Amino acid sequence: LPLGSHSDTLDDFGGGPGTVAIHTWPTEDVLGTATSHGCIRVPQDALERLTEVPLGTVVLVDEQ
Repeated sequence: LPLGSHSDTLDDFGGGPGTVAIHTWPTEDVLGTATSHGCIRVPQDALERLTEVPLGTVVLVDEQ
């Protein structure tokens, strides 16, 4: 799920701008760690729930 912000460390990624996104990951050992260039990695069930949020919804990311 792409967000409206861009990575502080990547100018481009995969042929496009370094857009920050919320996505899942094949292993759970990275969840809750600072191991990306700005993306937010979440468990599969959380991503499935987030896909139900209407397009254009404001997303606030809070560190807990």
